[in-house]
Amino acid sequence: MKYRVPSYFDTFRCIGGVCQDTCCAGWYIAIDEATYKKYKKVKDPVMKKRLDKELVAKKGPVSSEHVAKIKLKNNRCAFLSSEGLCDLYTHLGEQYLSQTCQLYPRTFNQVNDTLECSLALSCPEAARRILLNPEGITFKEEERAEKQVVISARLTVNPQKPKGYQDYLLEIRQFLIERLQKREDPFQLRFLKLEAYMRELDHLVRIGALKKIPSFIQERTFNERQNKTIVSEASYDERAYVILLDALKSMRNGKKWPSPSYEAFYEEMLQGLDKEGGFNKQQFEKGCQIYEETFLNSYSYILENYFVNYIYERAVPLDGETLLQSLAYLKTYKQLIELHLIGLVLHHESLTKEKVVNFLQAFTKVFDHNELYRKQLIKAIENK
Repeated sequence: MKYRVPSYFDTFRCIGGVCQDTCCAGWYIAIDEATYKKYKKVKDPVMKKRLDKELVAKKGPVSSEHVAKIKLKNNRCAFLSSEGLCDLYTHLGEQYLSQTCQLYPRTFNQVNDTLECSLALSCPEAARRILLNPEGITFKEEERAEKQVVISARLTVNPQKPKGYQDYLLEIRQFLIERLQKREDPFQLRFLKLEAYMRELDHLVRIGALKKIPSFIQERTFNERQNKTIVSEASYDERAYVILLDALKSMRNGKKWPSPSYEAFYEEMLQGLDKEGGFNKQQFEKGCQIYEETFLNSYSYILENYFVNYIYERAVPLDGETLLQSLAYLKTYKQLIELHLIGLVLHHESLTKEKVVNFLQAFTKVFDHNELYRKQLIKAIENK
């Protein structure tokens, strides 16, 4: 099988009980059909009793990937030991782990005949591997021996006979990643250019000029006048951040976030931005300046790596129904992350790269693994 592998993928190793988070905290743990049948045949009397007690058959429609789940106790998997280790693994062996538990945080998408490997940022060690590389993320393609994987998405594209912009997924995505990694420009300018590229690609689609996409990708550059225009737009849209902050507060009202780590970051962000119970414009502008000076000027590669991985893992621009919807999702995530980081820098007066990585891991655990939160957030923004 042909694999597409990012540079961080093969360096990852689970650090087990010394991890500051646990894979199964705050989520339901789905059990696939094959693993469920194994659990029903367990002979060990102690483990059999625990499995009978802690496994719950899924109600409603089931699939081979999800026929049951494991109960949570104090927001943790019922089989997680006090040392942070998995009792199923310890007492029964690796072969008794569900598909999800065996593979996480590894994810696989199939594009034509290629399996694309990536890691989920919701894992702290994966987040460090992905984000803390000043050299940036690179990719290689190679043949690997086939092994059992769970494929999250299967995509078929045909740029030779395109029926839509979707057939140019590989070309568009690579183009966006390369532009985001052009470090001769500051990160904010790179992102603004990326937005402009996606709007122009959308224009080509709307006028029915699909076959011009390859030449656009090969030739598109900004001249000096266009650069100056984009630079003049490079400011923080205060209204967008107010809308996001109100949406977050509405979502949080009456119910804690599922991740205690994110809950702590959320409260610190509020204390930085919202000290007097409302959005303070002068405080926000001060935060933007400190954010630029103390973090972005030194560690923008962390955000570069985050969004390169975002574009790669989500197969941008196929994560939306249109190019502009895909762009809207991307821009919302950037503004949402910036909102938190500006609030955090106001609260702490500076930001370390370790704190930013810890925040992005906790943020991902809430917003990337819970469709409800994402839908609520997008809906709140659209209603404004």
